[in-house]
Amino acid sequence: MNLRKKRPQHDVKYIAMAVKEWGNEPLCTITTDMVDKLVKKYARQLKKRTGKYAERLKARGGLMTAPNRLLSSIRSCLQKAREAKLITENPAIWVDKTLEGPPRSRVLSDDEMHSLLVALGTWSNEHERAAFLLLVMTGARLSEVLRAKWSDVDLDAGEWRIPSPKAGHPQTVPLAAGTVAMLRQLDRVGQLIIPGASNPDRPRYDLKGPWDRLRTAAGLPTDVHIHDVRRSFGLRVARAAGLHVASKLLRHGDVRITAKVYAPLGLDELRKATEQHTGQLATVLEMQPKKQGAGS
Repeated sequence: MNLRKKRPQHDVKYIAMAVKEWGNEPLCTITTDMVDKLVKKYARQLKKRTGKYAERLKARGGLMTAPNRLLSSIRSCLQKAREAKLITENPAIWVDKTLEGPPRSRVLSDDEMHSLLVALGTWSNEHERAAFLLLVMTGARLSEVLRAKWSDVDLDAGEWRIPSPKAGHPQTVPLAAGTVAMLRQLDRVGQLIIPGASNPDRPRYDLKGPWDRLRTAAGLPTDVHIHDVRRSFGLRVARAAGLHVASKLLRHGDVRITAKVYAPLGLDELRKATEQHTGQLATVLEMQPKKQGAGS
């Protein structure tokens, strides 16, 4: 299990699937075809699933990413076996990944964001309101907001230190003056900034119910998901300060992730860039002397 992964427990789940499929099959007898069949079998099972879990997977594009994560876990496990000289080669490296669909690119429009903030302005539960505002103001992940402790923030310095097992070290997020002011006014109930529903010192699992009510109050369509707030933050920062700044604030290890998932350029932006370029060319062309016709 790779403890540096965002969810290392997934390795346990996927390797357990492989063990169930192959039983006590010796490692040296596992073939590329066996790995390929297992990955494809898992993909078929996911496509047939129904219910809320399947809906969440489809919304995140996870129907195809999950089989690839299974493949990655098996590859890593067999690679460790190869390094330990338990097998001579890793059969999983020859298995092709499942073709994934395009990443979700839904962001809130300016009008939608305005409606969301207006609804938050009258929200009665101050800690739910604070959680949503932290998402909007910092672009943090929901899990990070729900697990944030008062000891993680330095309001005088305007900083929030987020433990990050995936990065291998805590990551520091700058807090704007408005965010600091909001946190200073927030009642402290236990060690968590957003206290748990039943136990104030136990993080909430999610904010699905409050989000559904907030989305309804703001008049937002049902296709707006809570993670779209983070994507909207990334897009707005990228437009205002550039892709590299957005990548730093979103704490991505590679700016290409930011460009691909969180900062898509819409057709209007591409059109604007094309118009600017064409306008510059037209200016240069107008400065050139016009050639006289052959009959003049």
